[in-house]
Amino acid sequence: MTGPGQELTFLSDLHMAAGGPAEPFNDDAALAALIDDLAAAVRPGGPARRLVLLGDFVDLVIAGASGRGPAAAAAGLERIAAAHPQVFAALARAARGGLAIDVLPGNHDAELALPPVARALGALVPGARVRPWLLHVPGLVLAEHGQQHHAINRFPALPALATGAQRNVTPLPSAAVYDALTARRPAGGAAARHLVALAAAAPRLAAGLVRARGRGRVNRDAEGLPAAALVALDDAAVASVRADGRRRARAAARRPGTPSFAAMLPGAAARSHAVLARFGATVPFYVFGHTHVAADVPLASVPHARYLNCGAWIPERTLVTLGLAPGRRAYGRLERWDPESRLRSAA
Repeated sequence: MTGPGQELTFLSDLHMAAGGPAEPFNDDAALAALIDDLAAAVRPGGPARRLVLLGDFVDLVIAGASGRGPAAAAAGLERIAAAHPQVFAALARAARGGLAIDVLPGNHDAELALPPVARALGALVPGARVRPWLLHVPGLVLAEHGQQHHAINRFPALPALATGAQRNVTPLPSAAVYDALTARRPAGGAAARHLVALAAAAPRLAAGLVRARGRGRVNRDAEGLPAAALVALDDAAVASVRADGRRRARAAARRPGTPSFAAMLPGAAARSHAVLARFGATVPFYVFGHTHVAADVPLASVPHARYLNCGAWIPERTLVTLGLAPGRRAYGRLERWDPESRLRSAA
């Protein structure tokens, strides 16, 4: 690289909802300050700068807008933006100021990948680009939210949506069905009605667990990767799902030493690295979200490659910064944002 280089900032699992008693996000001023800081660093002739919202940026599930089709999801997104005007105003300012903004949907905002909902996001944040499945920057990073490796949260249709083979994310995985039903539970109880709804949904929950091991259709190249590599990446995710299924069985049997899903996700990153190695496209960093556990872990038996996880914004305000400096020197770090000093420090 002979130009000024590039720098990417990753945030995941903000879970901004539509306000009210179930709202999980209450740190708007600090987040808006970070976005303004990132935008202020954009300068003509300087490094290209990009903000990547790596899944569960908004929470359509808690907003009661998931699993009801694109119109309901778009309306839910509008309600979320109205509940967090400071953040969305900062995003719009940053986009107009030259900060590229990419959005990768997670399991709580999967409908952002649907074209009508992506257009609604674009109206709120001009220029924001939705990448339905993953982000690949040659020589630097492969990033995804992480739900594709999780037995209860995998969307088998996602590769097909990302490569044009279909235009929806349904059927929903088991956890999405359960979470949507729970979000619709009336405040103050109605326990019996909720149990009836869960019992009625039992076949969908069971079918979701079976479908999680299914493979998605890949229609074309995407993210600078050939279709064959994308198929192999999806196969690697299925292997992770099977490993997670065994982990869940061990946990159900109360087997001691059963790892958490967060502890298994570096293994998923290593599977992805092995795929990219077959296609001559390895990168030094694999960035995920989903677990809410911030991490910076060297990949076992993979020289010079690392797994990083942004963690959740609340309570630690963690993020991941990656870059390619002139001369193609790659760097990456897990950071924490301090809104008082307006500084990012090593986490």
